[in-house]
Amino acid sequence: MEESGESRKRAFIARARAAAPGNAGAAFPLRLGDGTVVPAERRRDDTTAFRLFEDVPREAVERALAKCPVIVVDRETEILRPGTPNTSIYVLLSGRINVYLDERNSGNVVNVEPGGCIGELSMIDGRLATAYVIAAADSQLLRIDQELFWRELAPQPAVVRNMLRLMSQRMRVNHDRVLHGLRKQLELELVQKELRLAREIQAGMLPASFPQSESGFPLDVFAVMEPAKDVGGDLYDVFRSERGALYFTIGDVSGKGVPASLFMARTTDMVRVVSRLLRAEGTQDIGPAEIVAHVNRELCQNNTNLMFVTLLVGRLDAHSGDLVYCCAGHPAPLRLAASAGPVELPCVRDAPLGLVPGRTYHDQSMLLARGETLFAYTDGITEAENRDLECFGEERLADAMRSCRGADSRSLIAGVVAAVRQFAAGNPPSDDLTAIAIRRL
Repeated sequence: MEESGESRKRAFIARARAAAPGNAGAAFPLRLGDGTVVPAERRRDDTTAFRLFEDVPREAVERALAKCPVIVVDRETEILRPGTPNTSIYVLLSGRINVYLDERNSGNVVNVEPGGCIGELSMIDGRLATAYVIAAADSQLLRIDQELFWRELAPQPAVVRNMLRLMSQRMRVNHDRVLHGLRKQLELELVQKELRLAREIQAGMLPASFPQSESGFPLDVFAVMEPAKDVGGDLYDVFRSERGALYFTIGDVSGKGVPASLFMARTTDMVRVVSRLLRAEGTQDIGPAEIVAHVNRELCQNNTNLMFVTLLVGRLDAHSGDLVYCCAGHPAPLRLAASAGPVELPCVRDAPLGLVPGRTYHDQSMLLARGETLFAYTDGITEAENRDLECFGEERLADAMRSCRGADSRSLIAGVVAAVRQFAAGNPPSDDLTAIAIRRL
């Protein structure tokens, strides 16, 4: 153990000949670093409390320990660390010691109280220490060096018996903690495996391909969803009707993690199922508000946790550019022209879905001109934070879109995502990031 002013460790050797007057001939430990002399009766209580010296003749213990230094350490002092040599046993006189069996400050820790000892295994087998030994409080330890132990203490049969007993107890504790740690690790790996599978399933629910302009379809479409956690609560969907209209959806479920992802999956399925059923009943493509109202009614059923989703549903005629959309509590979409900055579309902010059945929702309409791009997003973009807890915000989003004027949908989304990441500067996302871009050719 290295002694330095930094760690404020102080070593004091208390020997019989250094005792104060009146205590001559007394043994371990006579004097501490602050000059305090420990009375003989207190020393006797101390030595008999040491498990290593149970049933050992007191005279033999006192004679040996009088030659051992008392080490005084402050809280958080590192006494031993893995990979370092150790040739001593440390007996804790006062304070508390933590022995970390794997990483420092991990949960896999053994607490040593006064009377216990540390370092016996590495001293006996001559190998390097395998654990972190840290003072959990200001402590005093008696250091018994290897040579003295074998010469004066080991010949005592009770010392050998006590040593074996202590080592056996320590091994049992280590064994139980290792098994507990392995179980926790297996449980964690199982959870992580299930989350990876859930993420793959969720990703499989989102469109893997988009309508291609090369096939004569006069729209350029792209979308992305990046979950903040293993699974996300954002959603998007794009599909064409039998009459050629393009339906698109983007939404944001309340909450995070697995519950949000399940509600997201339910919402995505509902939008598709409802739109197909309603289209089958009529001869025309249905309006987004009608889809939203039916989905809301379904999501309100058995929603005991009161989860909700903000949703934007739109229908775009690829040839005429007629756009009809319904906004249920979601951020308003933006329109980006090739020669101007983004403009927010007029938006009646109806209530999110899943809370109140029977709500009425409203359609709005506009014309998307050739060369213009419709951009819809979730608040994971505008509310992304940097390390100073500043939000990316709508102005930075407009600047990022303005710098991508005239670009295709994929490049526009890539530019916005890159701007968000540059702004966050490594700060982990707190929300899912989702965007969809539709450019009329």
